[in-house]
Amino acid sequence: MRYSFTQHWRLSAVAFILSAALLAFHHLVGTPHGASFHYNLSWYEGFRNAFWAGDLYPRFVPDLWYGMGGADFYFYGPLPFWFTAIFGEATCPGCSTSEVFSISAAWMMILSGVTFFIFARRFFEPKWAAFGAILYVFLPVHYLLNWYVAQTIGTILALVILPIFALATIQLIEEKRSGILFAICLAGLTLSHLPTTLIIIHVVALLVLGAAILRTESWRERVHLVARFIPWSALGIALSAIYWLPAITLLDTVSSNMLYSDYYDATNWLLLDGRPESDPSDTQRFKGSLILAVIASLGAGSLLYAKRDQSSLFLWIIVPALLAAFLMTILSYPVWKYWIINKVQFPYRTMVLADFSIALAMVVIGQHAIKAWPDKAAIRVRLVAIFSALALFAAYLSPLSKSVEVTQSGWGQTDEFLPVAPPEYIPPAFMKLALDRFRERVTDEVNNQDRYILFFEEMQVGYADAQTAFESDAPGATLVPQINERMNLTVDLPEAKTVRLPVASWTFWRARMADGTPLSLSENAELGTLQIDLPAGRSDIQLYLIKTPQQKIGSLISLLALLSLLGAIIARVRLNSPNKPLETSVA
Repeated sequence: MRYSFTQHWRLSAVAFILSAALLAFHHLVGTPHGASFHYNLSWYEGFRNAFWAGDLYPRFVPDLWYGMGGADFYFYGPLPFWFTAIFGEATCPGCSTSEVFSISAAWMMILSGVTFFIFARRFFEPKWAAFGAILYVFLPVHYLLNWYVAQTIGTILALVILPIFALATIQLIEEKRSGILFAICLAGLTLSHLPTTLIIIHVVALLVLGAAILRTESWRERVHLVARFIPWSALGIALSAIYWLPAITLLDTVSSNMLYSDYYDATNWLLLDGRPESDPSDTQRFKGSLILAVIASLGAGSLLYAKRDQSSLFLWIIVPALLAAFLMTILSYPVWKYWIINKVQFPYRTMVLADFSIALAMVVIGQHAIKAWPDKAAIRVRLVAIFSALALFAAYLSPLSKSVEVTQSGWGQTDEFLPVAPPEYIPPAFMKLALDRFRERVTDEVNNQDRYILFFEEMQVGYADAQTAFESDAPGATLVPQINERMNLTVDLPEAKTVRLPVASWTFWRARMADGTPLSLSENAELGTLQIDLPAGRSDIQLYLIKTPQQKIGSLISLLALLSLLGAIIARVRLNSPNKPLETSVA
């Protein structure tokens, strides 16, 4: 390691300076007002508070929705928020929520460059691997769109893991090793962002099938190659079952039906279908990167093919980029209509993988251009380099203005955000009442951003009404959130009565007295909240969310998978350790 550092100290210095500059810039500007700005900051602050209070996996976050709480982390991947709660806080203790979250995103970008460099070193010398790593970090979709515009923090962390996952895939194909790393990366991807993981799984499946066809001669060898991935894929999926099993199976208990509207129908977002685009401003920002992906991947692919190079590098350049191009157009309509990938919802999400192809392709093109430029006969290389450079420049133009706009909106506003979350995770009874009030106020002239603000206001009204009812039913009563999905209720009633609680009605809430005696909860139809029948006198009550069967099964599967992983690691260490001769007393 020390020899490598001294040999490449210039690269190390450049990496350090760029990293420090990125961290400083993110600290200075804070979190931009991107599409998920309010959600991310309220999620992060609530998750961090619960985590450092002792709840290592806070599925229910009491700080959301003005104090009513939200069950969002039953459904959203926890890994990005573990990362921010630990590494972001460690980097900038005492900083504002906006600053810490922004710094955490900068760390993810930096780490994505590191992991890309590790992957690229398999094919390129250090200076070219470093060039690709820098490009990968700052490509339009990866940096501008994912951070400034969409602000999908789960995708950003998934793109840190992707290069190592790709490396493990190649090593498992070519060297029959790195299965453990493959499983860990698959679990990490799943815990980061399910839609991105679903896209990556399809790409890896195509790459494995492509390798099986191109590199093996018999069906037996092909079956063996594909079968090699089955146990490690199962292990990776099992490791993350603690999250995805409840997340998928409990969606029907919240307002997930909102995700089934025409807006979230992938077939309405496809290009070249002859219909007006659902949101032209959104798709326009991705078109430049889509054109870049096609030009760069085909250009680099042609240069490699001319040398009869059909290595893993060739496949990782061609397959993700062309698959993204295919899935963005009307040609993929049957896939989005009938296949499980429609859970991704927006076809442009496939572009996150195209960035990986673009970075690799630009390194190949750059290498060939530098070597062949003095040769006047190398017209094809020059054309590929010129068109790719122009496409790269054009790809930055589309999202740049929006990125600047949301950065300026958030500059200096360190902690000005609402304690809100995505509406789809709100329990249905409370959600219906808020939507009814919202529909009475909204008009066709109200734009999308203002519609969200109006809805947030109605959620606040609903909580205020529930709080007022609680104080009216039980004057002086307290309801204090605790860690591990619990609340402590203390009341002192002059007579037995039904007390309405400022907690959204959800099927998994339970109540018991301090001595363990169970109490019955019901739903108040007028408020969409819980209510409880209590006797006269003082009562100390605990409200808690039960461990659902899905949680128990998912946790058990993940525990067994973790034990299997540890067993595999121990077996691998023993297999690789040299056999030492036994010590004896014989001289």
